[in-house]
Amino acid sequence: MTRKLRTFIAVEIPEEVKQAVSRAQGGFKASGLPFRWVNPKGMHLTLKFLGDVLQSDIDGVVQVMKECTAGFAPMTFNVNGFGAFPNFSKARVLWTGLAGDAAGLAKLASCLEQGLEPLGFEAENKRFSAHITLGRAKGRIDPKALLQAVEKAGSLETQKFTVDRIILFKSDLRPTGAVYTALAHASFGRNG
Repeated sequence: MTRKLRTFIAVEIPEEVKQAVSRAQGGFKASGLPFRWVNPKGMHLTLKFLGDVLQSDIDGVVQVMKECTAGFAPMTFNVNGFGAFPNFSKARVLWTGLAGDAAGLAKLASCLEQGLEPLGFEAENKRFSAHITLGRAKGRIDPKALLQAVEKAGSLETQKFTVDRIILFKSDLRPTGAVYTALAHASFGRNG
């Protein structure tokens, strides 16, 4: 029997940026809103969630990652502001956004979508939105209370950081939360 791995392709967030986002997340936690909060150690920027992938298909995924990143130069970002999916009135996910080379990151995500589709990975039918998830709703979120928490949190703007590679992560779901392990990476502009 061939083993399946739960995987996703993402950008790793520097530790100092995770700490700044974690401090902001702490303010939301104090509000008592019913979210399942993301562990700051595991914060990342997902480019493509793959789901369960046969271990034998991993090499094909990595090849697409390398083909896509070969045409990109390093990109600069900073974390900036808060948002919710689908919106603050019906929040299911609370996130913080990224400012910087959003167009470049969207092109990279599009390349991954197109490159992975022939391998059997369904393309997303929604526009790519660069974000870091802070929490997922555990029930109905009171929009007024959420907007008050956002207002109280104020503005979040971290120092700039450079992204020069993407990573294929394995996700192991455990009762204490997901544990992510890097399986492979593809550096920008340096893949053959």
